[in-house]
Amino acid sequence: MNNIESIPKLTPAQEGMLFHSVNEPEKNYYIAQKSFDLEGLLDIHILKESISHVHDRYDLLRSTIEWEGLSEPLRIIHKKMEIKWKEHNVEGDPRTKKRVVEKILDEDLSQRFNLSKEPLARWNLIQLNKNKYKLVFTYHHIILDSWSLEILFNEITRNYNELRKGKSLETKITKPFNSYGKWLDNKSKLEDELFWKKYLKGKYSPTSIKFFYNTAVNKNKTVNNSKSENISVQRYEGYKEKSLIINENLINKLKKISKEIPVSINSILLGAWALLLHTYSGDEDVIFGSTFSDRSEDLEDLESRIGLFINTVPIRSYFNKNQKIEEYLRDIHKFTKDVQKHQSFPPVLLKQLSEFSQKEALFNSIMFFEEFPDFSKEKWDGLDITNNQIKEFSRYPISLIITPELEGSNWNVKLKYNTIYLSDSEAKKVLKHFQTALISLTNNIGREVEEFSCLSEQEVQFILNEVSRGKDENTKIKDFYTIFKKSVSTYSDSYAIIDNTIKYTYGDIYISVNSITANLSSRGIKSGDIIGIYMDREANLLSCILALWKLGASFIPIDSDLNRERIQYIIKDSKIEHIIVGDRDLKGNLEFSNINMHLTEDLLVQKSTKPIPDLLIDLESPAYIIYTSGSTGNPKGVVVSHKNIGNYINFAAKNYNEDSGEGALLHTSIGFDLTLTSLLVPIAQGKIVFVSSSKAINNLSKDITSKKVNFTKLTPSHLKMLEYDSNLKEISLYCTKWILGGEALNYEMLQAWQLASKDNIFINEYGPTEATVGCTTYIADNRVLEGIVPVGKPIDNTQVYVLNKIGRPVPSGVLGEIYIGGLGVAKGYLNNPELTKEKFIYNPYIQNESKLYKTGDIGYYLEDGNLVYVRRNDDQLKVRGHRIEPAEIEKALLACEGILDSKVMSYKDNNNIEILVAYIITAEMKELKEIKSVLRHSLPEYMIPDKFIQMKEFPLTLNKKIDKDRLPKPGTNNNIKKMIKPKSIIEKEIADIWEKALEINEISIYDDFFEIGGHSLIAIKISWLLKEKYKVLIKVRDIFKYSTVVSISNYIEELLSKNKNEELLTIKAIRRQ
Repeated sequence: MNNIESIPKLTPAQEGMLFHSVNEPEKNYYIAQKSFDLEGLLDIHILKESISHVHDRYDLLRSTIEWEGLSEPLRIIHKKMEIKWKEHNVEGDPRTKKRVVEKILDEDLSQRFNLSKEPLARWNLIQLNKNKYKLVFTYHHIILDSWSLEILFNEITRNYNELRKGKSLETKITKPFNSYGKWLDNKSKLEDELFWKKYLKGKYSPTSIKFFYNTAVNKNKTVNNSKSENISVQRYEGYKEKSLIINENLINKLKKISKEIPVSINSILLGAWALLLHTYSGDEDVIFGSTFSDRSEDLEDLESRIGLFINTVPIRSYFNKNQKIEEYLRDIHKFTKDVQKHQSFPPVLLKQLSEFSQKEALFNSIMFFEEFPDFSKEKWDGLDITNNQIKEFSRYPISLIITPELEGSNWNVKLKYNTIYLSDSEAKKVLKHFQTALISLTNNIGREVEEFSCLSEQEVQFILNEVSRGKDENTKIKDFYTIFKKSVSTYSDSYAIIDNTIKYTYGDIYISVNSITANLSSRGIKSGDIIGIYMDREANLLSCILALWKLGASFIPIDSDLNRERIQYIIKDSKIEHIIVGDRDLKGNLEFSNINMHLTEDLLVQKSTKPIPDLLIDLESPAYIIYTSGSTGNPKGVVVSHKNIGNYINFAAKNYNEDSGEGALLHTSIGFDLTLTSLLVPIAQGKIVFVSSSKAINNLSKDITSKKVNFTKLTPSHLKMLEYDSNLKEISLYCTKWILGGEALNYEMLQAWQLASKDNIFINEYGPTEATVGCTTYIADNRVLEGIVPVGKPIDNTQVYVLNKIGRPVPSGVLGEIYIGGLGVAKGYLNNPELTKEKFIYNPYIQNESKLYKTGDIGYYLEDGNLVYVRRNDDQLKVRGHRIEPAEIEKALLACEGILDSKVMSYKDNNNIEILVAYIITAEMKELKEIKSVLRHSLPEYMIPDKFIQMKEFPLTLNKKIDKDRLPKPGTNNNIKKMIKPKSIIEKEIADIWEKALEINEISIYDDFFEIGGHSLIAIKISWLLKEKYKVLIKVRDIFKYSTVVSISNYIEELLSKNKNEELLTIKAIRRQ
């Protein structure tokens, strides 16, 4: 005790650093290392004395930290403490020396400080040759900030110079750092608390920079490190650092704007970073951290003191596209000044004021402008200083630090990043985009925020003209009837359609088309009419479609599995008066008034009259209308033109071909536009459509193995089901090209097929009905991979953009909404001009007055230009290839007696297949069979939920919306939280410890520590108390992982049991000796 000078408390900022150092000691958070070379005649004895003298003057350099067994952590200031000093002499050739020096530095930086046992700074002096040394200072940030570091080394330099001249050094001890701590204690906390509570209200999670790359990865994945001539790269364990120079010209522009608005330079830099986060995240409300100096004018000589006088606090930014950039920067400036006033509020308590999970960080990135003290810098007497470097372990995944050059007029921008969060190429992109963001601010200062862009003009043009555009195919698009006639003239005697009972040649089809056309014409059907087709898959389907097209009419496919109510809605909405019916059995389902029904068997009766002459089909006229699920609760009819379908068929006929194949299998519903690939593409190729009459998946494998097909088109869910019911090796002998569409695809679904045959080729096709079957394609890699399969690149004459909320291109790897342009974009929605106007918008990127379809799908582009589909933007779901609006199912559920409220979601089951789950609020338990029976009267089978979960109430967010994340997952229990008292002795002991530490009376064994008032400092205390109580190692992170009494109790019992077993084994081993 004789060596103890005083025992002050830690400051709030120090407490925060202590927690992270104790919680994850192996991460070496907050350890920093400054190094530089000294060249000349160095006096090592004087250097060491100069350093020792500084340690004697500043109490923080003579401090250790104690926290175990204490109610609050304390700093122990020792009267005297020897400096940790080590000397090295490196010999060998330059290459060897460099390697050895790097090893010394890396090992020193990786060496943790024992915070309670040793000084929190150490020194290494490495002799490189006779007159060249490297001085290395490694310290814990809990004692020093960057400003202090400059003061410290300036004083060491001055000491060295004075001692060299034979002068004595100043012996006066500086004012203790604790005077700053006392000043903080005297500040009013209430005002700070009210400010932060209001400032953080309504924000629930941190903003992340997340680039979506490498979604499909090999298990032996290697990272590609990109290099660039103007970006330097440093690497040390867990973190990397890239840097970029901002030149004087741009700096002067920023300074000019700073004076004109007026705002601080720091506010402009914070604004640029905030806008970059808006771009990357797509969030209108972003949050990140920034570090501010707290060297208040209220404290004497604070500018020249050393210590930790900084605080890292949240900065929040709101994106308003209509706001002027200068107004936006003024807001940032105002908020920043407010934040600085309240920056010293304890970070541990700050999170408790927020609506964040207590286990989640307030921010995932920090950005700050690092300025140094403005004093006359000492120069080392007789020594040249070079190669000045600082490395440190940051706990933040991403840190952007801007520092003015010490000698020069440029700025150095350093990006420190955890390699878990950013790859090298992504980090390079962030730096470049930040630089472009600054340029964009200077160029658009008087314009709206929506004019801001982090993309250079070169990047924008590359995205618009290279990445987003398919090949502009000069081949003239033909309507399909014309394509069919060409196939007839070439393949007249070849088979066109084969089902179980009938074989039709191309010539036969042509004859039947003429017969149907003549009969329909005689019944009053003419050009421009819309006709329903209600039938199963059958050989005459193609003839009926072609006959309508020959007449200039269009068709609506009506699936024979649809219920009466849905069919009635389609008839009413489309105003059709005629329906072609497949057979007499189906006709009985269509007893609707004012509908003329035409049986195919009657239409096939040949007329004695001459064939009706072919019309010149207008490519802009409707070819078909397909009804898809609607967001208002009703389906909507998508009008697809002859140009649209002609462009798709032109592409698919060229690309979905196999010389050894005979055609394709038609096995999907006629109401699904995916079916058109199997029906029309083989005809364009002069091959066969094999009609599958059975709907059973096990018969599909039989159909495939009984034919030799070019390709089979199906949904990923169908492929998965086919896998369960098939001999994959056998089926791969008959079909090796698989076109997959209708829903998201991942590589796990392909693995069994890839292992069955290396010849299997999988083409992932993406395209909403509004973009005509498919608008992008991707050939899946035949390696065994994991993750999402990209949907690829645009097909011919197609543009596919990924745009942000204001319709601007986003960088590769950044999520945005998918917009589709080109010849495949449908005409709009039948009899719904308002929705057509909303979804089909002007394409500003093509100069031909073309349209863009706003898909509502979210995706991103990979760096190689391939598109990846992620999810729907709204609540629309895609299940087993069907696009489903939950609102439509929820509306039907509410029509069921006894159901008070409903919510429909989709989940992946154990086989990775998407299923529908209905959550229902009921007054009493309902029989699920009864609910399903009622739903079948109004919904098609694919829209009937697979699982039902009955609840008493829905969990709600603060703004009273259903909290989807808290809905119970299928298969989980929906227990109402109850007070459950401790049962075992250990549970009672732990509950008692928690109650005392948290100062509450009663704890349920399922209460979460962080939800009942726990925070990081209390977690430190509890980990020590549990360690002392049970003599087992309980780390702070264990409290985060096992955050209920029951879970930490079970964990401690496991540790005790393990220790007992190890003790028994040791005793047995001793006895054997």
